[in-house]
Parts: sequence; structure tokens; C-alpha cells
Amino acid sequence: MASKLGIKLIHIEAGLRSFNKKMPEEINRIITDRIADILFCSSETGVKHLKNEGIVNGVYECGDIMYDSLLLFCLEL
Repeated sequence: MASKLGIKLIHIEAGLRSFNKKMPEEINRIITDRIADILFCSSETGVKHLKNEGIVNGVYECGDIMYDSLLLFCLEL
């Protein structure tokens, strides 16, 4: 919907792949990566997956948000 309305779309954890297209989530990941304007990857592996699919513009390796969240909440305990 955002893409059709001209709203910039950002995908966090872009480039993650299971390579199992029988999983609905895998199809969602691929589609979202193709329509997103900015793609934040959690690792170099995600960047490489996107590059292999021909997606190189707007791609940034920013770190693992889930790992960072774990560290944040474990430090608060």
C-alpha cells in the first residue's frame, strides 16, 4: 500500500533468506526487499543476498537489531 501511495518504504532486517519458497514468510521477504526504498541489513550476509538478487541501491548494513535489543534488556535486569 505504501509503495502505491508514493510513501517511502524501509525494510529492517532486509536480505534475510531461508531459501525455502514454500514458506509464506520467505515470499514476503523477497517482495518487501524489491519494493523497499531503503534496506537495513543485519549482517554482510544480507547485503550479499541482496546484491546477488540485483539490489544494491539504498542498502545499508546496520547491525542486528534483535541482538542489540537482547543486550539492552539483559543489561537492564
